[in-house]
Amino acid sequence: MIVAVETLFLTALLSAFIGAIALFALASPQARRSPRAQGALTALVVAASVAALGSFFIYAVTPHEAARQAVYSGVAPQPAPRGL
Repeated sequence: MIVAVETLFLTALLSAFIGAIALFALASPQARRSPRAQGALTALVVAASVAALGSFFIYAVTPHEAARQAVYSGVAPQPAPRGL
């Protein structure tokens, strides 16, 4: 299964955004009063952080040009032949 390199980067960004929203929600007064909400939001922050770091790490170690050629080789426009 081939995954586009850009998908890993977008997954990292989305996970970081979800984690940031959960972190802001964790600081709300409603979450401070409820231990159940604190636990759920803390778990969400940890899960989003792991997903973001994992996706970004895989994105960082992926050979970008080789991956792009493997994914888009069938759809890339071919240059016109010269001399015709």
